[in-house]
Amino acid sequence: PEYPLAYFLGIFGSAFQADIEAVYQHMNISDPTYQIPLIGSITAPLKKWVKAAMHKLATKGRFSPSQIYNFTYGVAQSPINDREKFSLMDGALQFNIPLPLAGRPEREIDLIVIMDASGELSHNDTKELKKSSHYCRRKGMNIPYISVNQLKQAGMHPLSIFNDPRSKKYKKKEKTIIYIPLVKNIDYNESIHDAHFDPHACHPSLFCSATFNFKYSQKDADKLSGLPKFVVMKHKDEIKKVIKALADKG
Repeated sequence: PEYPLAYFLGIFGSAFQADIEAVYQHMNISDPTYQIPLIGSITAPLKKWVKAAMHKLATKGRFSPSQIYNFTYGVAQSPINDREKFSLMDGALQFNIPLPLAGRPEREIDLIVIMDASGELSHNDTKELKKSSHYCRRKGMNIPYISVNQLKQAGMHPLSIFNDPRSKKYKKKEKTIIYIPLVKNIDYNESIHDAHFDPHACHPSLFCSATFNFKYSQKDADKLSGLPKFVVMKHKDEIKKVIKALADKG
């Protein structure tokens, strides 16, 4: 029988299934140094101790991995045909924008629209866009090259276009990307009469969209969902021009 949708939704948001190395790298632990009388300074190997303890807690290096039945079990061509089950985890632990799915040549996609709501996104850091686009380039997918300067600029603008079909530098073999980051937008704040609203800032008495905040009021949800809608509506004419230019180029 098929797995229920709820099971897959749990997998898609399963950051808790990260492997030991991924969790350890995000903990930002430093070894403390102590001054001991008559002995001098001693540095405690805290990082080594924490890592060892984490390996003992986890089974085979991963916390509570989801298991599904192997639909290729017994199939000669499958590299995992001897495994009755295999593990699935949230792909966003690698990077949070699924560009490889859209970048496959079999899909024959001309335009990709990205609405980036990554937790660590900021005006000067679009690291998930960087990781996903660089991965695609390494794998030979037809994703446009995005320079370091373009990556920085992308977080400062409500909408960016890569491989613009209206540009002389347009490459027909590469996808066009419209990138919309979920970052603070002064024009939007004015429209909702809330100068403090920032989707990536937490205030004790105001809005907070941190990854581990699971409680939203209706007002918070409306503000958060209204931001990308506002950006699209404000830039709809430019989006239409990009689509038309792509259609004209066949």
